[in-house]
Amino acid sequence: MATQRARRGWMALGVAALVALASAPSSAADDIKIGMLSPMTGPIAKFGQAQKNALTLAVEEINAGGGIKSLGGAKIALVIGDSRGEGDIGATETERLITKEKVIAVIGAFQSGVSMPASAVAERYKVPYVNFGTADGLTTRGFKYFFRAHANDKVKAKALADGLAYLSDKAGAKLKNAVVFAENTDWGKSVSVHQKTGIEAHGLKVDMVENYPFKAPDLTSMILKAKGFKPDVVVIDSYLGDALLITRTMAEQDLKPTVFATGGGGSVQPDYVAGAGPLAEGVLSAVAWDAAVGKAVPWIAKLNDEHVKRFSAPFTEDSASYYQAFYVIMDALERIKTPDSTALRDAIAATNITDPNHHARTTASPRTPPPMSCSGRRASSCSCIRRSSPTRPTRRSGRIRRSNNQQAVIASVAKQSIRPRDGAMDCFVAALLAMTSRACPPRRSSKPHSAGS
Repeated sequence: MATQRARRGWMALGVAALVALASAPSSAADDIKIGMLSPMTGPIAKFGQAQKNALTLAVEEINAGGGIKSLGGAKIALVIGDSRGEGDIGATETERLITKEKVIAVIGAFQSGVSMPASAVAERYKVPYVNFGTADGLTTRGFKYFFRAHANDKVKAKALADGLAYLSDKAGAKLKNAVVFAENTDWGKSVSVHQKTGIEAHGLKVDMVENYPFKAPDLTSMILKAKGFKPDVVVIDSYLGDALLITRTMAEQDLKPTVFATGGGGSVQPDYVAGAGPLAEGVLSAVAWDAAVGKAVPWIAKLNDEHVKRFSAPFTEDSASYYQAFYVIMDALERIKTPDSTALRDAIAATNITDPNHHARTTASPRTPPPMSCSGRRASSCSCIRRSSPTRPTRRSGRIRRSNNQQAVIASVAKQSIRPRDGAMDCFVAALLAMTSRACPPRRSSKPHSAGS
């Protein structure tokens, strides 16, 4: 009898202890899930892997530093969504990230054509979507939960056109006409329109703008058509496979313009230099990130060195921009008290980072204000002119022969570090190998806003 009473007493104590444990506050905050939407499989999967590498590094930094302080040291968990480079799949993956994985924000989707439908899903669920895609139309839809921490097509196209004109003037090269090859995606169609406008503003005639089929198996007819115009300037807007195809076909068909430039995309990837070999030399690109420019800022140089050590490659424009977007979200999380997507949206919209060493300034130049969020009405990221192969000296062996004008323009890139021609850009920098940028004029305002605010 006594034994039974003792047993019942122990059971009551056990139940009371369990109730107390269940009702007690957790000693550690729950993980906060951030979604990443990128092409992890398919023809442009290398971009997705680079973006994942950058965010993996960023998540480790935050968690090693004690997590999100305002939320009790909550750790960050990265959840990957594979768009496969297709809009409908990107939209489905975004819904899965939000409804199944319970992410509080999404970073994506590299391609503007994927971000269009994917961000519409995030908007419907009222989850912040911090975008990389550059197409102007992304920020003209009146969305409240959509943010861009990167230059849009108009800014980048103007940076490229103004930069090439400046370099050509310095080199004494007389450029008369140009052609533009751009894939027929949202990005390609958007950026090529602005490139045409920008190039023509400098007195050149744009004889041809060709929006060719993305992932085309052969583009010989397009190259031959362009060759008939004898263009001084060729600009391409292509992802890696198409960029390599166009570069090689131009060489095969003896199309050798004075200036060969790109709007970014595949030509700023390390694999472009490896795949094109000597043909990559002298190719100029308008980008918001370059390892050479980053060397001017000690913490960025150190960060890039760590990335190279971990992943055997430097940051790329897109991966650095994903990293930047992540830290915009981290900054906002530190200013809210509960992990709520609406509160997070309001915090992102109120972002105003002034610390020059804040990691949300990864793609800014050393002396410009931070490129936070922007809409189609205002762009706020640094655009640079860079030469392919920024991470190692150019090999003299195997160099392709160039005209005097070509040599002069390329030499001009090597010598110049350029201030903007006007105030339309936050920053214009000419970068080659280890060269760094000069000061850029301040922006009128650094307070970010969403497309709809």
